[in-house]
Amino acid sequence: MTSLGGLSDAGGTRDRNSIKHGNSTGKNQKEKPEYSTFKYSTRLTGPLHEAIMIGSEPFFVTYSSASGHFEPIRKIEEINRTLVPPYPEEYPYDPISFKSLKELRKYEDMALDETIDSLYKKVKEFVVLYIDQDVEVINLVSADIMWTYFQDLYPTMHYYDITGKENGIGKSTIGYVFEGLGYRGVRMTDPSAPNLYRILGKVEPGQCIIIADEADRIHQDKQMLAIYKEGYAIGGKVPKINTNTLKQEFFHCYCFKIRIAEESLRGNITKGVIDRSFLIKAVRGEPTHDIKEVLHPANRNERLAKLHEDIKSLRKLLLAYRLIHFLDNQQDIETSLQGRNKELCKPVLHLFHGSAAYI
Repeated sequence: MTSLGGLSDAGGTRDRNSIKHGNSTGKNQKEKPEYSTFKYSTRLTGPLHEAIMIGSEPFFVTYSSASGHFEPIRKIEEINRTLVPPYPEEYPYDPISFKSLKELRKYEDMALDETIDSLYKKVKEFVVLYIDQDVEVINLVSADIMWTYFQDLYPTMHYYDITGKENGIGKSTIGYVFEGLGYRGVRMTDPSAPNLYRILGKVEPGQCIIIADEADRIHQDKQMLAIYKEGYAIGGKVPKINTNTLKQEFFHCYCFKIRIAEESLRGNITKGVIDRSFLIKAVRGEPTHDIKEVLHPANRNERLAKLHEDIKSLRKLLLAYRLIHFLDNQQDIETSLQGRNKELCKPVLHLFHGSAAYI
């Protein structure tokens, strides 16, 4: 790995091409391919590295249990490749940004004082500002937003299938809230399979979460159905032939996914997706704030700017908590659930086991 080097509290700039690949300047070292990735944990077996921005500069940040502090690094060197954090223009979502190293340390201190219950309370307080649905939906959304920050620690997961024919009933609002607060939420309108391949990549599962809006045509795309059917289990991969090298490549497809459409999926061809999804029928409500205005305010008036910064702050706190607790030991739990119900529900129950929110 390449360490932080001379990063000042004010952040800085760099030229990625000016950073050598390791200590050697030999031909073999120079030819080592370079990949950008949002997060990496040595294929889920080592310390977690999360891509962030500090000032105007991209870094990975990891938590050192030895020093008890976050440690930004510029890149991760492996025998066969170099992993680098993306630049802002490479993100399909708003990057997680810190103004300085000092601010990163501040969130480290804040996260050390948090618990599952305290964070769940904070997340739910935000959710009720923007979503006016049944209390069961509010509780589920709040729990799942937190759970997405630990999705890669569990073998399986559930999806959402959010439907409603009327306009303005709030079905897309749930997706926008996940975009704002969930773990690296990527919202896409009527996405295609190649879109998802490029985002989820080949490096490691659980790179982000996918919010597919206006996704009424998934049943017409066999590749999209394959991604959904395979992607609820952490080992799920989809093979593709690289047309340039003619070699077979395997893309990870495991991540939390939300499908938003006018109607639920139907028929035998989509049964595998339906079986993996919680069906949410959106109802018309009157939320306190419009999440679309807050995430992308056209005019930065004081009220919208404050709400916007509050969401960004909570997202940074959730990421800091994830980094600190990623390697925590968790005892297994017993549930009365069996089969598919166990696969879909146990991971969330596991995360909240022993907390006040679990009761």
